[in-house]
Amino acid sequence: MKARSRLLSLGFLIVFCTATAWAQSGQLQGELVGPDGNALEGVAITLERTDAGGNNRYELTTNNRGYFVHLAVAPGDYEITFRAGDKQYLTLARLGVGQIEVKLNLQRLEYEGNEFSRISGQVEHVVRDIREMSATATIIRAPANDAEREARAEAARRASAVQEAFTAGRAALDAANYDEAISQFSLAAEADSTQHVIFGNLGVAYERAGMWPEALAAYEEAQTTADFQGVLPEEANYYRNLTLAHAMNGNVDRAISNAENAAAIDPAGAAQSFFNIGAVLTNQGEVEGAADAFGRAIDVNPEFSEAYYQLALAKFGADETIPEAIPLLEKYLELAPNGEYAEGAQGLLEFARGNQ
Repeated sequence: MKARSRLLSLGFLIVFCTATAWAQSGQLQGELVGPDGNALEGVAITLERTDAGGNNRYELTTNNRGYFVHLAVAPGDYEITFRAGDKQYLTLARLGVGQIEVKLNLQRLEYEGNEFSRISGQVEHVVRDIREMSATATIIRAPANDAEREARAEAARRASAVQEAFTAGRAALDAANYDEAISQFSLAAEADSTQHVIFGNLGVAYERAGMWPEALAAYEEAQTTADFQGVLPEEANYYRNLTLAHAMNGNVDRAISNAENAAAIDPAGAAQSFFNIGAVLTNQGEVEGAADAFGRAIDVNPEFSEAYYQLALAKFGADETIPEAIPLLEKYLELAPNGEYAEGAQGLLEFARGNQ
């Protein structure tokens, strides 16, 4: 059985994948210009989703340079409303993923920016009309005194610092500089503890640095901070991240619970959660539990080729289960004839057939 032991060693090197917390969001930033061409400070801007995809609502405020930002806006069709002076305005936008930049210009009564097109499937530059609405909301008044003016200025400085730290953290994460990413996301979180996407990215940075207890704490904070009635596309991602973090921290029961929650929201994507559990258990030598997790990944997604291969490897853990690997390896080769493990699968298949 030495040959079988050598082949089995392949099963303890599998790599898990994880979904990032911002995968289904857009980073919105924009500028509000008044009728005189000057930036408007302290204006409340509301984004209300109008399509069937969700009931998202976001409330932003312009800083002293007329800028506004939100780090995680779910894709969809939105009404954008705001009040400037004694008038209220409305325009429409179709927002996708990635960085979204807009300009609300009251000189021209137009919205100008980048939007997602359902027709072309691409991000396109668009110009839309801004309409005046009946003035029913409370007017945002000017600061009553120096203390209030300073408080607003401090809030604007804090918002700017959060944006700068978040952007620096993303850049560090992309460059695989995880210590710097952790530092920057931590600064952003200290300055603004209300945006779940900051904690989500902090969790990813900890995860990639191999700091699993810290990653788990950050992911749990992100999940607590998020209002999932408003960010449903992100909910499954957080459950998937928590699945892996719990598994790596040795709590398989909670990992499975989170994978099941992910499955209820996003059945196809949740297969990766169960696969990740199987990968962790395999690397820990818990073959029986790994086999169950890979089997559940296949139940969720019957086309998940790697899950068939890894489940087949688990069947080589005992002589009496080797025959059960044959249909699994055949299915893997059917789904991925030129896949990463095709050569190894063919060798294992021949070995298993020879042991019948």
